[in-house]
Amino acid sequence: MSFPKITKADQKIITDKWNKYFDEMAVYKPMWLMRIIDPLLIGLCLEIRSDKSRYYPRIFLHNLARRREDITFDFSLTKSTCIISSVSREDRVTKIMAELKNNSLIPVEGDINYKEFVDNLKLYCKRAYGVEQLSILRILFYLESWMNEGKVEEIEKYSKQILGQGKIITTKSDQDKWIKEEKDRVLSVDELRKNVYHEKQKWNLNTLPHRRFI
Repeated sequence: MSFPKITKADQKIITDKWNKYFDEMAVYKPMWLMRIIDPLLIGLCLEIRSDKSRYYPRIFLHNLARRREDITFDFSLTKSTCIISSVSREDRVTKIMAELKNNSLIPVEGDINYKEFVDNLKLYCKRAYGVEQLSILRILFYLESWMNEGKVEEIEKYSKQILGQGKIITTKSDQDKWIKEEKDRVLSVDELRKNVYHEKQKWNLNTLPHRRFI
């Protein structure tokens, strides 16, 4: 069954509709809502499928403490396979909105408890696979360094446990090498702060809603 294609005008209507429901985020561009919790950017991407008639909503994290060529998904916080067509019923869209808002591992509203945030990411990491698992561990290294003035003992210990499962890096020597490289990247908190400042300026993110860890 084919559906009408989602036009530019449709994208604005869809974006505004989601923004009313996720009102602690702001529109970054059509089909993208964002907020910042330093040093992370939390985004809601309404990704249009290749047929241009359907879109797939997902909540993702992006690490601002690493300089990039683009704003990309470090990893998605949603495993939902919900696809919304250009003719989906209003009640179905509202149900999907509620599921994303209430079931995300990362709260999309209010201040965020740092310990709960980290515990949730660790739980997510345990059931992740492949490169996604490394992406989560990498964010945890940056986050712990940011919050603890360069100290990363807890995530270093946790990384040894996760990588010891052998899902993605099979030998202990390679696991130790990966952990050392990540640890070295986050030693300078001043450098991480410079990176966050640079990325916010580069991508015009300063006007986005900012929240904090508590």
